[in-house]
Amino acid sequence: MQQLESYEAIFAEGCEHYDLASVERRWAWLKRLIKTVETKFANICPPHWRLLHTIVCEFCTRTRAHLKGILQQGSGRDEDSDVSVLLKALQTSIRFEEEMIGRFEMDNSDGNVVPVLIGAGAETKPEQGENTSADAVQLPPITGSISSIFDQFLGPYILLERTNLDEMITRVTGEEEDALFLRANRDADAEDELSASANA
Repeated sequence: MQQLESYEAIFAEGCEHYDLASVERRWAWLKRLIKTVETKFANICPPHWRLLHTIVCEFCTRTRAHLKGILQQGSGRDEDSDVSVLLKALQTSIRFEEEMIGRFEMDNSDGNVVPVLIGAGAETKPEQGENTSADAVQLPPITGSISSIFDQFLGPYILLERTNLDEMITRVTGEEEDALFLRANRDADAEDELSASANA
């Protein structure tokens, strides 16, 4: 797709921003492209072409491939266990998907996500049970199109959470043992005092 050629030149493998830390730059790049396309093609392309939506879907497909490559390359390196970068990339990916879903897939009449068709026969939304034109093509859903790639690479996050949980259990257990020890000492001291009073 011609509109995404410059995206590949900036964000593809071997390019300057081919890393997890630059994920938000990707979303900013697409939003600038959307504004440009809206300005140049708003009165040229018929709405049922879904030009912007098609660009977004292709962008998601390419971005998913890029991020998969980044995550695979980093799976054996110490620096890629930086959980904060991983989680931030995942969180911003989810927010980006939600924003694009709200713009391109949400049916404002009932607030539900609906299948989106492009091509001949896609000019109108089909009624329930009605067949669409054979020439109409359904676009892939945006939900999870990027964010789901992170699922298999969340090992460092899970390990960190497990370590934190183990440390918390150890700390709480230690505090409880200390409290029991102090209570036992107090009880022993109290008994000694009672014995001393009784003998006096």
